[in-house]
Amino acid sequence: MRSRSIGLNWLRHFDKSVVVPEVVFTSLNDASGYYYQPGDYELCIDGRFYDGIFGIMVISDGDLIASTIAHEWRHHWQRHNDFEFDHVPLRPDLPYEENIAHYFSSSKSEMDALLFERRNAPNYLNDYWLSLATK
Repeated sequence: MRSRSIGLNWLRHFDKSVVVPEVVFTSLNDASGYYYQPGDYELCIDGRFYDGIFGIMVISDGDLIASTIAHEWRHHWQRHNDFEFDHVPLRPDLPYEENIAHYFSSSKSEMDALLFERRNAPNYLNDYWLSLATK
């Protein structure tokens, strides 16, 4: 599938002072989305270049689009509000449930994004992840 880009005006009511990043939809196998902070770079996705000046959110074209957009938007909001971004890598040495629990419970920025996602685009997966992270 070729990537496509749309606006995020529906999220602007959370903080109108934050500039809207580029949003790109594409097929992803290893995550439901990624956030790239604003900067002087270009990102090539599916043969098309995107300017990173306002940040880029890459969203998988799966069934959790709304929650992924909410999650990555929160990272964008964190960046613009001096929220400490303390991302931790996933741990492939751990079983899935332990990995998810470690990922969200070890990072304030990831837990904040998960809570924002669940509050604004609830679904079975963010409920499950939250239950694992708060055991």
